[in-house]
Amino acid sequence: TKEIELASLTRKRENHRSKITLVTKRLDGLVECKANWCVVEEEMLRLEAYLTKCQDVQEDLELLLKDGEKLQHEIESWVAFESSVMDVKAKAKQYLQQHKDTESLEAKYPAPVGPNLPRWTLPQFSGDVLQFASFWDQFEAAVDSRTDLSNVTKMVYLQSALAGEALDAIHGFTVTNANYPIVVEILRERFGRQEAVIEAHVLSLLKSDRWEKNSDGKLRELYDQLNGHIRALSVIGKDISKRELSAEDILLVLFKQRLPYQVRKRWEQKMLTDGRNCDHRLDLFFEFLRVEVEIEECTKGAPSLGRHKDSPNVNSRKASQWSMRERRDNVQPRDEKRSTAAALQAVGRTMGQIATLQPPHFSCEHPSAWAVFEERLHFFFTAQGVADDQQKCAVLLTAVCEQTFDLLRTLVQPKALEHCKYAELVGSLRTHFCPPPNEIVQRFRFHSRAQREGETISDFVTDLRRLTAKCNFLELDNMTRDRLVCGLRDEALQCRLFAQKQLDLAMALSLVEAYKAALKDVECIRTRQPDEISIG
Repeated sequence: TKEIELASLTRKRENHRSKITLVTKRLDGLVECKANWCVVEEEMLRLEAYLTKCQDVQEDLELLLKDGEKLQHEIESWVAFESSVMDVKAKAKQYLQQHKDTESLEAKYPAPVGPNLPRWTLPQFSGDVLQFASFWDQFEAAVDSRTDLSNVTKMVYLQSALAGEALDAIHGFTVTNANYPIVVEILRERFGRQEAVIEAHVLSLLKSDRWEKNSDGKLRELYDQLNGHIRALSVIGKDISKRELSAEDILLVLFKQRLPYQVRKRWEQKMLTDGRNCDHRLDLFFEFLRVEVEIEECTKGAPSLGRHKDSPNVNSRKASQWSMRERRDNVQPRDEKRSTAAALQAVGRTMGQIATLQPPHFSCEHPSAWAVFEERLHFFFTAQGVADDQQKCAVLLTAVCEQTFDLLRTLVQPKALEHCKYAELVGSLRTHFCPPPNEIVQRFRFHSRAQREGETISDFVTDLRRLTAKCNFLELDNMTRDRLVCGLRDEALQCRLFAQKQLDLAMALSLVEAYKAALKDVECIRTRQPDEISIG
């Protein structure tokens, strides 16, 4: 009876499978030829009905089968069949969703009665801060304000509208829903800052060309150019007629243009961290400039502290007299018993040298150099005596390239850079540029390492030590010794090392060095001519 029931269920299931296969083929063909969505929807309903019946029969069939290979085979066969059906269903659902969205949009935005308007083409933005406000207003009206578009679609439109420096600013961000608001914030912060826009307008006004004669409408061109900048300043709240654009704003732009590049870079860093909400920026600028002048003067004056004004002959005579006095009195040399004045001069000379040190620089074009940069920056802080966390942050942010600076602002969001600790900033960049390696993979590379053809033993040992740095071995020396002995290409040296009863890493390295020296001596002797070798 059980076998009869099993055979009956199997026939029913195969009949349902045949119907489902025919419907899926028809449904796939309708989607490919872009048929009417109503027909596609009807086929979807019929497929669902057949699939439900087939699933019921499949469940009854599985209940009759005992645990074993046959049951496992039936389950695997059904899962594979069901997966193929689900692929066609997903394709059909996506097709229906697209057509329904199109119809809903047409219903929501009916075609206007009257003449058709010209096609609205999105503007291109390449990084000019004077054009960002106009670009963003148009993009916001055309794309960003649309509630029927997903963030992914908006980001695709945004990337297609960017070029040059603006496109480079968001390089590295994948097209996802979560990244769109981040990218928008980066563009606004980079190209929409009011201070940068004001500075660009003032510089454009100051650099306007002077026309001696009114030829070919040049005077009209000059009028339009000047008037355009004035109107743009009024829009952002700097109306000259209302005295909203102060002399401080103009003078700051002029003074900044006179600064050396490195000094201006430090000033911009100070404004980004401390001066955004400052009401008296001109006073802050002169205070900053005074400190820079004092630092420059101290740096130039420091190396002269240790100079001696005595002539060479006098110095030589004094050194000779001191040497005779040392021999006569058997006292310590002068180098070991300095006077207080000499010690102060030495300290002053050393501090003068340290003051001229420049922090190391890091570029994201070489991400593998981050570990070395971080270590060098630590030594720089030690040499300069920098212990304050805020000062460390300022040095770090000025020592990295512009792309890394923008990346760091993104990594610490929603926090601002001025609110982050030094350890937090360094940790974020370390995780981005030097993600922790997989210990298992590192150990596999270590155990697979063998001496390559033509590779010296010294290079082989050096690379073994490098590989062990990230393996976390408990017995580092023994593991290095084993890999060294097993990975050597020279069988004679290998046999000699194996012959040692108590071989540690130090002894192995010593024997390797002795063997290398012996090989050089043998080669030297064999390359000499017989008549060059003298006996006795």
